[in-house]
Amino acid sequence: MITSVNYSKVNFWSAVFVLPKSFYTKIDSLCAAFLWNNKSSPSRGARVFWKDICRPKKEGGLGIRLLEEFEMVTV
Repeated sequence: MITSVNYSKVNFWSAVFVLPKSFYTKIDSLCAAFLWNNKSSPSRGARVFWKDICRPKKEGGLGIRLLEEFEMVTV
């Protein structure tokens, strides 16, 4: 759900506007909170770093793209 819904919205808005880096950081934070808590409050007590979750599946992650890297590709 994180990759299909949230990242498609980010893809659309980044195609229309040049978004600030803080936007991508905030969306990554919301995605992490949703993954760990199933709500948008800050994720506290997460046992795995978000950057580790964003690794490819072959490297032990979930294959979710880190939006900071997404921003570099779209520019």
